[in-house]
Formats: sequence, structure tokens, C-alpha cells
Amino acid sequence: MYAKESIVNADREPGKRLASSRDAGWHSLLVQKVESPFLVDCYETVPTPDQAITVVLSGHSVIESASSGKWRKAQHRPGSGGSSEPYHADKLRWKTQSATPLVTAHLYMPPFFFLEAKDELNLDDLTCPNHHGFVDPLTAQIVTAIAAAAEQGYPDLYAETAARFLATHLLLSNPKRTLKPRVVRDLPDARIERVLAYIEHHLDMYMTIATLSHEAGISPFHFARLFKRRIGASPHEYITRRRMQRAAEDLLSTDKPVSDIASASGYEHQGHFAAAFKRAYGDNPISFRRSRRSL
Repeated sequence: MYAKESIVNADREPGKRLASSRDAGWHSLLVQKVESPFLVDCYETVPTPDQAITVVLSGHSVIESASSGKWRKAQHRPGSGGSSEPYHADKLRWKTQSATPLVTAHLYMPPFFFLEAKDELNLDDLTCPNHHGFVDPLTAQIVTAIAAAAEQGYPDLYAETAARFLATHLLLSNPKRTLKPRVVRDLPDARIERVLAYIEHHLDMYMTIATLSHEAGISPFHFARLFKRRIGASPHEYITRRRMQRAAEDLLSTDKPVSDIASASGYEHQGHFAAAFKRAYGDNPISFRRSRRSL
């Protein structure tokens, strides 16, 4: 999920909003298409944890960015753009140089996509540097496609897939990157604790490997393997075990109906819950409650 600071920047962007991923119901990233005013004297962004990328779709402008008290100029034409690394605040001004209005696509990508790609590629900690006036045809094509997909109401799956590809491309095209031999690593304590806490607070909900790997900041494939090595059970096995343990506690310590306990354990159908409980404890929930309470 993109940061609220990115929403603030999107809402403050000068000009007419032509399309937004929020209208398409996307959650994985934020993108919007904007027709800029002819002249913008000063526009300042707020720091956001997301990677920000802007690509010119049409028109031509001269954009200036403030850095160390100086204004630096860059030509912006279709296919060119700018990038701002996480938590960087931009101070910009620009003037359209063409009869065609300046239309830009503004993309905000959560850090998860870069963490996942770094893990897959076994890269050191890298960021995409601040650069106004860059020309990268592939980045421009991807951002343009994402903006068009949002405008046409494509599902969030399109955005998520494109963001993974873009993050991988940006990291690999960074001249400072160094590919190292892949080594098998454990999930760091902080990440595994974050995942376990997420599971504990969402036992009543349907959880996917994609959701849990997102919490861990690594790819679904590596997450499932590393989770089992660290915990001794697959994510599905662990979730089921915790659900049954909590259900057993509720059966013995409360008078809640079995249907409520089943729902709180993430089961829509009481029969499915009873079958899972019997596999875990060798007895159905009602008999388990009756026999254990009589001891």
C-alpha cells in the first residue's frame, strides 16, 4: 500500500487530473495523469517513503529543481522524466515550451517492491537516485503503460505485476549495483516477528502467501521456503495450528457458540472448522468442550 504522504503530493500536484489509480481501486501503487498549467512558479513535495517517478507523456517544458540553494535546469520532452528517492522533498518550477499541453504521469511505488527485488537479486541496499531530466525508454514505457491501465480501469494485478518488473529494472540499471552469488539466508528476527504478529491479529481472515511475504518484504517463493525453515512448518500449517490452538482456548474458557469460534478462526462453514479441529485434537469441538470441562 502506498503512503498517505504520496496521496498528499498527488492531491497537491498543479494542474488538471486526467486519471488516477484511486479511481480504478488500486492499492499496490499510486499513479495519476496530470495536465500541467503553462507556468508553475513553485511546487514543493512532502517527503514520502515511496519511490516517486514522473514521466512526460506529451508536451515540452523546461523544469528547474532546487538543490543546495541553486536552481538546476532540465529539458522535459515525451519519454523523459524525473525520479525522487524515498523521503526526498522536491522544490520545482517549470514552464511549458510547446503549444501542446504538458501532460505527465506521476508514479509512487512502495518500498516493498524494491525490497523484494533486492532479495531476489541478492543486491546491496540501493535506491534510485534523484534525477530530473533522465531518459530511460523502458522506464518511460512502463510508467506510460501503468498510467494508461489506470485510466482504462485495469485490475490492481496489472499494477502490481508492472511494479515488480519496474523495480527490478531500476535496480539492475543502477550503475552502482553489484550482483553477488546468492546465499541462502534466514528471515531476520524483525521480519519473522512482524509476520507472526500479522498472523496473530488476522486469524479470523483469509491470508495468502503473497500477503505474508509482503509483510516480510521478500518474494512469495523465498518467503514460503524460509518461513518453514525458521518456524518448522509451512505458513498454512502454522496458521491452521494457531487457529486451532486459539479455538481450543475459547472452547474451554468461554461459552461462545461453536459457530462464533469457527468464524473467529477464519472458517465460513462450521463443518469445515469441525473437520480441521478434529484433525488437530482427535475430537469434534462440542465433544472436546464437554469432555475437557468435566475433568
